[in-house]
Amino acid sequence: VVPLGTPYDANTDVQNATVRLYSDGALLDEFVYEPGFQDPFGPPSPGRYVSLLGLTPEPGRTYRLEVTADGFPAASAEAVLPAAPVVEEISNEWEDYLELEEGRYVGQRRLRFALTDPVGNDVYELAVVRRETTDEDFCDPRGVCSEFATGFRSPSPSLRDGYEFLDSDVTLDSENEYYGTVVMRDNLFEGRRQTFDLVFDAFGPSDPSTFEVEYALLLARVSGPFARYQVALRQQESNEENPFAEPSPLFSNVAGGHGVVGGFTTVRVSLPDPPPPSSAR
Repeated sequence: VVPLGTPYDANTDVQNATVRLYSDGALLDEFVYEPGFQDPFGPPSPGRYVSLLGLTPEPGRTYRLEVTADGFPAASAEAVLPAAPVVEEISNEWEDYLELEEGRYVGQRRLRFALTDPVGNDVYELAVVRRETTDEDFCDPRGVCSEFATGFRSPSPSLRDGYEFLDSDVTLDSENEYYGTVVMRDNLFEGRRQTFDLVFDAFGPSDPSTFEVEYALLLARVSGPFARYQVALRQQESNEENPFAEPSPLFSNVAGGHGVVGGFTTVRVSLPDPPPPSSAR
């Protein structure tokens, strides 16, 4: 909780707010303030309010946050947590593969998966991520050193032309469209099973003796407010370097304040490296 329009530093957090979570009119929890990480070499990260009860959100339920603090108007917002998407991996194979020295490789992989969409209007967010892990103790407690969305393209059909997408991170290169993440509606496959084809670059760890690499498909069903916020955020970021672009205010669904309360449920499909093509062995 930070006063709107205030440059952030460790002293601008509102540390005495009352943050309550409700569902179906019943109080579930009252969050407590947790200070941000104090980086000795850079600015501190913002503090946050967290639950100490370890509650697990339930799909289909409506959750409401209410915040009060001395000197500020009361703020509140609510959102429905969507059900997890139903996704099935169909195939995961190399399209191009080049083995390098010392167990390293580069290539392209083609992934085919199916999404079973329920009846009703839904919004999905899609990404392919690369995670690098190690047994050493210089990364996070899970051993994860890095994880980021890797670019992919969708050869058949084009996600841009074939689906009514809300927004996407996309770079056009000749006739190919390279995506980072995609937020799209289910208008063209509402209530049925839809198959998607993706092609993404894949490369092994820089040091196979220390690191391991895993690719995964992340597919989330997201609430309407969360999707609108994601779209507005990307639009704002894309307009920052364009002096002629129209202002892009961020979407907010908070009464008495500014921000977004939304929900999403993500399914992670691990994509282990398939066996190298016989010609590369």
